[in-house]
Amino acid sequence: MTRGPLVHVWRWLRWLFIAGAWTVLLVGCGAEEQPPAPLPPPGLQRITMTPTATATATPTPPCWLGSAEPHPPSAPVLAGQPVTLEWTLLNQGHCPWPDDLHLQGLIAATPMFNAPLGQSLAPGATLVWQTTAHAPQSPGTVQIALQAIPPEGTPIPWTNDPRLTLQVDLPPTPTPTPTVTPGPPVYKQGVITVDPGDLINFDDEGPDFLYDGDEILHYHPLNHIVVFGYLWPLDMADCYHYPYGSRNAVQNPEQYVGATFCYTTDQARVGMFRLEDAVPTENGWRLVIRFITWAAQRPRP
Repeated sequence: MTRGPLVHVWRWLRWLFIAGAWTVLLVGCGAEEQPPAPLPPPGLQRITMTPTATATATPTPPCWLGSAEPHPPSAPVLAGQPVTLEWTLLNQGHCPWPDDLHLQGLIAATPMFNAPLGQSLAPGATLVWQTTAHAPQSPGTVQIALQAIPPEGTPIPWTNDPRLTLQVDLPPTPTPTPTVTPGPPVYKQGVITVDPGDLINFDDEGPDFLYDGDEILHYHPLNHIVVFGYLWPLDMADCYHYPYGSRNAVQNPEQYVGATFCYTTDQARVGMFRLEDAVPTENGWRLVIRFITWAAQRPRP
């Protein structure tokens, strides 16, 4: 059987279809695969660059800066009296504070003190600084503002409130000292013990009274004695102006322990005595007498 030209045409078309299919397949596969990255030459390494963080610069503090922590007194101070004031100072700037830096205290813009620092203070250092000033004359609560003034004259700025609170009280009112009017001069005074039969002498000029165990009797015409009461001591005028009677004796004196008597001596001097005690003895009552004889004398008859 003889094959005709149609057979040759069919064979040519089938080959063309198969060739086109392989071309499409190879092109699709080539699009999906990537060629490998070229290797570095021998002896070299691949370096990966990492971004470096940028450092933040620390700001430099100003030359003059500080803080002043006040330490108020624990108790009120008296008006016009000296008071010790105290602050803790901190240099927060980068310039040292010189020793001739002046610290000034102000009460409502009125200067209270102005004193030097007294020693240098390095940056970052602290100092407990004290000064003495006089409290205000008026009572009440006051606040003392503190200024630190370097030689250049501009006050150092504070990072805190440096005001110190002060409570001022008035001093107590002094109690006036009573005026003592000098009394009349005393001629003689003391404490004596008298037994029955003893003579009593109140002015050293001669015997004035006799104690016989039952009575205290006058011994001289100028002697007088009278029970005044129980007040001690008496005023000299009480005894000087007393109307002494003719009965110049005290009976049973042991019954008058604690009583006060007025008398005149044989020299007409005025006095008083107090019967401190009466002690029984085998001879009678022993009397303990405290007396004062003034120098003043009553007119003689």
